[in-house]
Amino acid sequence: MQTLLEHPRPTSVLPAPRRPEQSPRRAPARLGLTPALAEHPALLRTQLNELLAGGIRTLEVDVADVPVLPAGALHSLVEADATLRCRGGRIRLCNPTARSIRVLAGSKTLHLAAPLRWPTGSSSQ
Repeated sequence: MQTLLEHPRPTSVLPAPRRPEQSPRRAPARLGLTPALAEHPALLRTQLNELLAGGIRTLEVDVADVPVLPAGALHSLVEADATLRCRGGRIRLCNPTARSIRVLAGSKTLHLAAPLRWPTGSSSQ
């Protein structure tokens, strides 16, 4: 009986199995939040559910037209963010007004706001 150390090596080496090709990075879905949509959380929830059912992972919501986020709209966005985080994604609120940022900070949901992009030409030294 041969032991593992005494066993002859195979003459040909099989190539390593190929990894499945990763799908190209998907562009985030986008939704423009209007004041009318923000005031009707049921409509907003319906639109968010349709987008979530499509299998998206990242959603960018432009909130520039909404002076301040109502509580119902914020609740719908937080629920959608929780669903997307389970998928490894998230919601990003783009272009929030100063009042909307105060609402987000006061409700401890400032993490939903897209990170600010600072100008690259200036330096503060």
